[in-house]
Amino acid sequence: MCEGILLRIFLGLLHLYANVAETPDRVSISTVGHTELMIEGGQYELQCDIQNVAPVEFLTVSWFKGDTLVKNITFTDSIKTPVNQSSILQISPSRDDDGVQYRCEAELDLGPEGPQLPLTVTSEPLNITVCYPPVSISELHNKSVDFGYDEVLKCSSDAWPRPQYRWEYIPAPNVRTEDIDGVSLLYIDYATGLNTGTYKCTATNKLGETSQSVRVDVRSVGNTNTSYP
Repeated sequence: MCEGILLRIFLGLLHLYANVAETPDRVSISTVGHTELMIEGGQYELQCDIQNVAPVEFLTVSWFKGDTLVKNITFTDSIKTPVNQSSILQISPSRDDDGVQYRCEAELDLGPEGPQLPLTVTSEPLNITVCYPPVSISELHNKSVDFGYDEVLKCSSDAWPRPQYRWEYIPAPNVRTEDIDGVSLLYIDYATGLNTGTYKCTATNKLGETSQSVRVDVRSVGNTNTSYP
């Protein structure tokens, strides 16, 4: 008797789920209250919108950063009719997150005995751009150059937006600078004693700046142990 009642209840529930189960019409992802570029270390919210889904109590929203699952969210709403639902993910991006894609997936899990529907719907990916300041100078080193020879100092810094560069040194007619593809180059043509000294490179963007100084020594002809003052 009890087994028959339980069976009828179970079959009734299956029939109910078959009638009300509704996979989302659309799943989309967006930023909340923010349309500009993100800044490293800032606090931001991403929102996943699931349109026309039922029953919500069997819905799981999965958040992905690239191919990595970062969060699962379930719901307890017992409404059986199709509704619009949303999920929020809080993030604090770093410079390593620049260009990362986020996406969300909505899945109805009705169990192995439930109706076999296409139960997972995935949003289009959302690309994030992270702005960050320059924090160090790369590729800039002390140099020793023989009199009459050429030398190049190279200055670069990882930052977004790309930094602007500024050089400080004792002016000389044979020194020029050029910025190419995010790197600043300082050329010394036919080095003379006037080029001996300190050279400082500063990288700047709207979020900050950093700098580094190096020394260039010009060695006299025929003597590699001395340099011009």
